[in-house]
Amino acid sequence: MGINVTVIEAGILSLQRRLLEQTPRFHIGIHKLDSSHLHSRLAKTKYTKRFTSPLRKAAAMFKEIEAGRAEKIPAVGCEPWGPKAYVHISDRKQAKLATATKPETVDFYTDGSVRNGRAGIEIWTAAWEASKTTSRAEDTNIHHTELEAIWTAIRNISHETNRTVRIRIFSDNQGALRSIPNPRTNDSLNLVLKIGRRISKAAFSLHWIPGHEGIKRNKRADELAQEATRGTEPLPAPALAVPISVIYATARSMDYKPENEVFYGAKTGEHFQNSDKALPGKHIKKMYNALNKTAASILVQLRTNISRLNTYLHKIKVTETDKRECGVVETFPHFLFCCPRWTEQRREMKAAHSSRYWDLSYALGGYSIHEENGKKVDGEKDKWQSDWNAVKATIEFARATGRLQMQEWKQGYDEQKVLDIPNYDTTPTLRNCLQAVFR
Repeated sequence: MGINVTVIEAGILSLQRRLLEQTPRFHIGIHKLDSSHLHSRLAKTKYTKRFTSPLRKAAAMFKEIEAGRAEKIPAVGCEPWGPKAYVHISDRKQAKLATATKPETVDFYTDGSVRNGRAGIEIWTAAWEASKTTSRAEDTNIHHTELEAIWTAIRNISHETNRTVRIRIFSDNQGALRSIPNPRTNDSLNLVLKIGRRISKAAFSLHWIPGHEGIKRNKRADELAQEATRGTEPLPAPALAVPISVIYATARSMDYKPENEVFYGAKTGEHFQNSDKALPGKHIKKMYNALNKTAASILVQLRTNISRLNTYLHKIKVTETDKRECGVVETFPHFLFCCPRWTEQRREMKAAHSSRYWDLSYALGGYSIHEENGKKVDGEKDKWQSDWNAVKATIEFARATGRLQMQEWKQGYDEQKVLDIPNYDTTPTLRNCLQAVFR
């Protein structure tokens, strides 16, 4: 229980969730490998009745992703010593000035659009213009579509033409242009390599221009790209291979959840469940980032019930009883709100909590589902924020009692036993959160 509670309190995804995030990435990753790659055979694991391999289980779980459609990437992308295309990306003012017509120069303005369930490209020059629908929207993305527009513009230009005139390619998509001299393995690599090889053999130049800045030729290119996606023609057939980024986007949209990931409703961690109904949430990190070491140590004890109060010490067999001198079991509600020993120290906290005194969730910066007059006292969860003044008052009260610090309880207790935290292979944040309880 302690590890699970502290993982959530530290704002760390559960082990099941982290595993489920990495598994589809690995599953997709092996399907994008070219046949020449050493590990490409992993995508072709055979089914056996005797034992179902983890790869086969992943393939069954993520069948809807259709990872087999991923575009195969070569084992070696581009040689480091090979020529690189140079992309001209200037500030907006300089980029607009660069569009001025020059003698013995042919300018191509390209654009791409993805909408209405389809993707379209456009090419504009002074002599002609053209647009067409290239694929279905689910088979591509705007980055790949912009690259297709650039490739379509330059692939049929002969070397003879390129010797007599200069060719300039203009696009308003910086991401597509930057990927050409610096290809990434997961981003339309095959198309990027084709463009790079073509440009290295001829004197093409690539230029970025700002979109929607009143440049007539770029505006016309955008209009034609929009026309290609208006939906007047039948949809193209589904693509056999799609960019790897599209497969990853599909996997993210599936939002798979671990089957055995249970927190609310579990038998363990009941105090943690009852004190905050907005877990896991960003409000936890916000609270701890505003606290020093001592205050954070107090708050983590109050919120997780892994503390120096007798209920927990008795549970781990450090004390003989779970009761305090007043004869009542020393639970957190009793410690915070009604133990007669701390009446004087409690006055400022009681004033700060006002009408929400006795509300444990409110006192510890958690979200409460309690209702008054048919309305939630904390409102809707997505608009709720912790009352920082109430949390500080609670911490100051606990600090004033000294009950959750070392000095009061260290005499007579087996300190080594209490400090015996398992040596889990965890992140520094989780380790610090665990150890902060007993410092």
